Amino acid sequence: MQDTQLILNHNWLHNATRRASVADRLVECQRCFSAKEYEGLSITMMKSINEISFANFVDKLENESIKILDVREAWEKPQIEGDFVTRVPIRIIHECLDQISRTDELIVICQHGVRSKAVVEFLQGEHQYENLINLQGGVSGYSK
Repeated sequence: MQDTQLILNHNWLHNATRRASVADRLVECQRCFSAKEYEGLSITMMKSINEISFANFVDKLENESIKILDVREAWEKPQIEGDFVTRVPIRIIHECLDQISRTDELIVICQHGVRSKAVVEFLQGEHQYENLINLQGGVSGYSK
């Protein structure tokens, strides 16, 4: 009984020491990478993306010949109609790369700008697209 208790105490002490060691390392890592330093690190590691404001998007839509990649689902409103719009929902983007131009400048849109930004980052990072512009804030402002 005493041997068992000694072994249990030894295991508890060993595990407690190991947990403390892990905690110490986490604290040390936190000191090494403060939020500001980490932000800078992630920015330098990730290629920046081009973005356009909603006002500039509307101006281009009304006055210029533009191409749009709409990554929303078909039921989402407002719909932007025309032969200058390519619709590829984000959920199947990886299956439809052949439908996405690599030469024309494309403004990538979604409802609030989150999915379109993710698509731009994905296509630039994984498939080396260089012709994409994200619509900041999405088209939700279009219906206001």
